[in-house]
Amino acid sequence: MVSILIPVYNAAHFLDRCISSLLAQSFHDWQAIMVDDGSTDESLAMLERAATDDGRIEVVHLPQNSGLSHARNVALEHVRGDLVCMLDADDWLSTDALSEAVAVFQNHPATDVVLFRFVYVDDQTGEERPFEQASFTVLSGKEAMRRTLLGWDGIHGVYMVRMDIHQRYPFDETTRVYSDENAARLHYLSAREVRPCCGTYYYRQHPSSLTHQGIEGYFDRMKANERLMQAMKEAGVDGDDLSKLYERCWLGIVDAYYYYTLHRNALTSDERREVVDKIRGAWSTIDVCCIPRSCRTKFGYRPLRTSWTLFRLQEEIYFRLRK
Repeated sequence: MVSILIPVYNAAHFLDRCISSLLAQSFHDWQAIMVDDGSTDESLAMLERAATDDGRIEVVHLPQNSGLSHARNVALEHVRGDLVCMLDADDWLSTDALSEAVAVFQNHPATDVVLFRFVYVDDQTGEERPFEQASFTVLSGKEAMRRTLLGWDGIHGVYMVRMDIHQRYPFDETTRVYSDENAARLHYLSAREVRPCCGTYYYRQHPSSLTHQGIEGYFDRMKANERLMQAMKEAGVDGDDLSKLYERCWLGIVDAYYYYTLHRNALTSDERREVVDKIRGAWSTIDVCCIPRSCRTKFGYRPLRTSWTLFRLQEEIYFRLRK
């Protein structure tokens, strides 16, 4: 059985297509755990009707909105399948998505993660844009993880994974977004083999997506980077991989300050103070010695840990020149 984790929050406008793509699957042995995360629209009623029509759909209702990570972890508690994948309520699968992924697991017993083909769909125009995935037959789990540390280098985070790995590394509920990306990195690290399949996941891109939430998104990313660093250390990651993690954390701090310089005129004085304090907090915790020298010696990226004032002055000059 394949268990599909589907968090739902005010997604009534999209649910029909999502559910229809499940019902149309050529692979029939699946369990869809649809967690209504305190929706205020017709989502719950639609889910309950779908569950009445098809017993493979299970509905869990949360009375209050708790966020994606919590909803996904609640779904994970109900998993009965040997294999697990995610599907967001506004996305959908090709009819062969599950069968193609399962076939790879069956044909390659050492494989622990199977990537779907990933296609972006513009919500306004319907235009489809495939993710530019690297061409490979198989990667070690560690190599797959390495490709994600400084950006998604020819690999993405939409896949099917063995249940025991997913339950060992659930979603981090301390961050509002990006916990799925961090979970993916830990799942890859734990995998013996990572392989692609031809089944397609269609990802709807629209302005209300959580990853388009402005400065708060940068704070979430900084927090997620800190949590990833902690989890990777606990998993035994060291050497060059750990150095890349530190570089990732540092670049996230610099990016946050850049976004602040672009949009501070739209903030109140109290909001500006809050933003600067959060960036300073992240800046003060970074271990400068672990940032690759090629990164920390470049103007605009020097940590200057002896003086927050000097660091801010550097950023102001650097980003003014960039403008």
